[in-house]
Amino acid sequence: CSGGWHSISDPELGESDLIVLYENGFAILIENKINAPVQPRQGDRYIERGNKGIEEKLWNRFGTCMVAPSQYLEDTEDSHVYDSRISYEELESWFGKETGQSSRALYKSALIAKAIEQKRRGKGNTKTLFSTTTLKYCGKQNLK
Repeated sequence: CSGGWHSISDPELGESDLIVLYENGFAILIENKINAPVQPRQGDRYIERGNKGIEEKLWNRFGTCMVAPSQYLEDTEDSHVYDSRISYEELESWFGKETGQSSRALYKSALIAKAIEQKRRGKGNTKTLFSTTTLKYCGKQNLK
């Protein structure tokens, strides 16, 4: 990972919750959802922002991803526009099983479980949970 950015806005195309850029020029534009309603053409605008990044030579390829509780992914038609979809439940399982029982993995699994519960209850915003974890991994930089 060569960089990670949170809440990158474009005046015409809206905001990307998280952008992760790899050394090979591949970018992932991530929409992180808990409870907020889908905005008009949100998935399509992620694709448009990805293409604009190619035009502006910020990256040479990109993919889009929605990260959300499984209920949100199932109930939201717009989630199918993204190249990939990852449920919080999948992340919780991965942190709980694949990474062993380290205290760090258990902590992340517990945070994701809390986000799932907040979605179930219909309150709260844990946007920073996924974003913060990814940015800590990649190192925060400015995208300009």
